[in-house]
Amino acid sequence: MTIQSLGSMSIGTLCPSALAASLSLLPGLQANLQGMTKVFAALTIKPPALAANIEAVQKVAAHLALAVEGPTVTLQIAAITGLIAQLNVQIAAALAFQATLGTAGVQVFAYDGTAASLGSEVTSATGAGLAGGAPGDHVNALILATSIPATWAAMQAFFTTV
Repeated sequence: MTIQSLGSMSIGTLCPSALAASLSLLPGLQANLQGMTKVFAALTIKPPALAANIEAVQKVAAHLALAVEGPTVTLQIAAITGLIAQLNVQIAAALAFQATLGTAGVQVFAYDGTAASLGSEVTSATGAGLAGGAPGDHVNALILATSIPATWAAMQAFFTTV
């Protein structure tokens, strides 16, 4: 076989498993953020009232007299706001990664042949320039190649190869 152009793709189309992974992360992060935001919104801090303090002291005294300790609930406002901030950072990173995956214009070629022929096949496929370009245009390329069938199978699972 010779080199074959697979056309122009976005990075996400070239790496569909990366795109799927990034798309699966976002809903969970957003749900966690929504939940933590609801918890934070439900917290109300009121200044203590004298009557409430007297009542609380009486309740504590009653518990102490019976040697019974009541349940305690500790709400860590700083911890909750820290988690919300972390979730926002993670969501921003996931969205930035998705934007990167949406970047189009990657010219993709598939090759199946001998190592000795790879160079001439690339020259043949790109000698007239990339699609929409000219032979003298500056290009950047990353050639991934393997002669190990198991590695090729793994690459096919990660990259679009046909």
